[in-house]
Amino acid sequence: YKDGFLNTNGSFVGDDPDRGFRGYFKLDSEYHLNPTWRAGLNIETTSDDTYTRRYGFDTDSVLVSRGYLEGFRGQNYQVVNAYSFNDLREDSNSSESPIVVPMYDFNYAGKRDRLGGFAAFDFNALNLYRESGTDTRRLAFRPRWDRPFNGPFGELYNASISLAADAYHASNVVRNDGTNYTGMSGRAVPRASLSWRLPLIRPGKSYSQTIEPLASIVVAPNGGNPDKMPNEDSQAIEFDETNLFRDNRYDGFDRVDGGTRLNYGMNWVLTGNKAGSSSVFLGQSYRPRLDSSSTQTSSIDSHFSDFVGRVQVSPAKYLNLIYRTQFRPDNFTPQRNEITADVGAPSLRLTTNYIFIDQQQGSEFSGREEISGNVSSQINRYWSTSISARHDLSASSIRSLGLNAVYENECVKFTTLITRSFFEDRDLKPSDAITFTLVLKTLGEVHSGVSLTQ
Repeated sequence: YKDGFLNTNGSFVGDDPDRGFRGYFKLDSEYHLNPTWRAGLNIETTSDDTYTRRYGFDTDSVLVSRGYLEGFRGQNYQVVNAYSFNDLREDSNSSESPIVVPMYDFNYAGKRDRLGGFAAFDFNALNLYRESGTDTRRLAFRPRWDRPFNGPFGELYNASISLAADAYHASNVVRNDGTNYTGMSGRAVPRASLSWRLPLIRPGKSYSQTIEPLASIVVAPNGGNPDKMPNEDSQAIEFDETNLFRDNRYDGFDRVDGGTRLNYGMNWVLTGNKAGSSSVFLGQSYRPRLDSSSTQTSSIDSHFSDFVGRVQVSPAKYLNLIYRTQFRPDNFTPQRNEITADVGAPSLRLTTNYIFIDQQQGSEFSGREEISGNVSSQINRYWSTSISARHDLSASSIRSLGLNAVYENECVKFTTLITRSFFEDRDLKPSDAITFTLVLKTLGEVHSGVSLTQ
């Protein structure tokens, strides 16, 4: 409609009298109140844990429902959120799933001041509770000031000062010694950093090269993560080339990256004058003193972190190869390898993904190694087809196979999907399924299908 949208998707079955009604429902809506404010509602729920996988709905293992009111003005943003979570994993306990009402965020980004710098400020207020487990109330303040400047030889610098100031009231926080804590806690962690990079560009007749060394130093006190502070939004860290140079490499507010460290790396880029490009990056960080408040679940807490790297090769329009890695500095043992290959034009295209992630010590997330592939073809203007497969290398077993055919024009989209799934999860057994989907683009969507369990 004029000032927003409303999309719904759902399914239900009644083929098992012993289990009663089973179904899945999803709603996405948003309404623009005025040029500054808009409100929205996202609901995703299911009757039982295995329904969505059994009937071919592409959902995450945790369903998230959200209501929000958000506003934009200039470079500033604020939002009030409410969340509920439905964990579909077998080992989950519904009484431990959090309810968040409310969570408020305010983000301010200032213009350049008379000193040539930029001020920014983030504020977060959270109220989270559970039927069983830790309840959290949090106020988080993140003021920051950045001053970029150039050196005489083309160097690019950025000086920054920031503060992580937080106040908590929590109940039933499990401490490192296994005891529970209920009460107030707080912290104030100042931080200063200086980053440097020097892009060296060499143009050529058919291509140009850029070699760019990068480095930064971050100074902050050790500690800042006492065990009486709950950890809701910084549970895991994926250390890679995208966050190596961040002042705080943890996502969320509940954990801060304390201590002094030096980050360094090298980036090389080859760019064709007409088409094509390739790049290589490798980097690492060094910490002279270990952080006593660290849980030691990531190499960023060691003296020398793992090396992180990325290689991308795109010599032509229809060829793209990406390799991302993380490996130990002492014996070069890989902790993460990811390979993605896209080859071919839309008429015949191959996509392959390989991923290996080693389990981090002390982490609740298990390791993973798998390979998947997809071959697709846009046969003509209206018809397309694809074949896909996924293989779990850790378990030495195929997880899924699929064949998809699609007819689409300006008014109608009709999809036929044939799948064989080898997953086993409680009542979910390996099965074959065929699903038909008809989308009338101005009216709605209809699903129909049949599933045969082996």
